Amino acid sequence: MLCAMKHSTAVLIRATFPTEPLPASFFREDADVEEGDIPYQLQAHFLSKKWNEVSLLDWISTAPIGSIVTYLTADTFRYYTPSILIGSLEDVRYLDWGIEAVLPHNQRLEPRGEWWKTFFGGFTSTQRIAIREFLKVALSLSFEGSACEFAARHGLEQIWVNLEGH
Repeated sequence: MLCAMKHSTAVLIRATFPTEPLPASFFREDADVEEGDIPYQLQAHFLSKKWNEVSLLDWISTAPIGSIVTYLTADTFRYYTPSILIGSLEDVRYLDWGIEAVLPHNQRLEPRGEWWKTFFGGFTSTQRIAIREFLKVALSLSFEGSACEFAARHGLEQIWVNLEGH
């Protein structure tokens, strides 16, 4: 049953998220792209690739999700989000990566700030439904009492409730 749910959710995500056009801008204006390894890794693993060409290995070889969002524009991160959702369904050892990708990046997981508003606001209602389906599958795959269970439930009950927007 879970295998079928994972598969149907991956099919839904693939059908819902277009591969073109690629985002117009890649790095955030306030990101320091001259220092450190992360900007280089982002360019090597993501830049000029369609989202369906980016693998789970590309994500985990680059940096944690919380670090990646400090460099990419909200539009760029949103564009590549389906690849981490599908990748984390295919290898549930990285389920937390997919869940984290669709939650606000702060300690309380609260939607706030312009980056989040742009990220969340750019999803269509159909894409939001696909993300909810991902979170439902993630919740059913999570161990009771785990951080994944908490985060997936929070996403379903607090973040991705209103499919029309925050």
